Amino acid sequence: MLGDWLHSQGVPAQAHESLTMAPVRKALNLMAEQDGFEDHLDLIGGETMRLVSACSQLARVSAFERGLTKSPDLVIVDRYVYCQYALAKAEGVGSVDFLRRLLGGARKPDLTIFLDVSPAEAVRRINVRGIDEESPEFLAAFREAYVGLPEFADFVSVPGDGDFETVQAAMRQAVVSAFPEIFSKVLAS
Repeated sequence: MLGDWLHSQGVPAQAHESLTMAPVRKALNLMAEQDGFEDHLDLIGGETMRLVSACSQLARVSAFERGLTKSPDLVIVDRYVYCQYALAKAEGVGSVDFLRRLLGGARKPDLTIFLDVSPAEAVRRINVRGIDEESPEFLAAFREAYVGLPEFADFVSVPGDGDFETVQAAMRQAVVSAFPEIFSKVLAS
């Protein structure tokens, strides 16, 4: 959505959507069922699952980072490496320090937008999408974990409970404010 808007403004951009771990969980849950375990976490443990997710994130980020030096594009990433730290903290599994070492080579973003959505609204949206399931309690812990990250001081927090147009306008304004030189060139041409 943000990538499409940037293109409509004449700004070259690449958008990288978040990869869901749902297919991995589904396959592991099937294996767990076949082997008499309760679920994927009972089969491999929360720390191993967090490591699998972090390695997936590292591969994803590394793939598009290679092109950054050759491209003038703005790169939009849904869920950057910070998500892994917050998830580990919220789930109480895995070492955040270990994950920081693993993912520490990832480039620091020029802008990180934190879409601040209340747990109740987040649950509603997740249910509408129908891909995952999360509890309001977990989402509250996840939000707390994000806010508690040392990097959070550099994030731009955007209220996310509003209607689609209001939230999009706030996100667009955050991008315009962060990259005025890009938008002044676009407006001048």
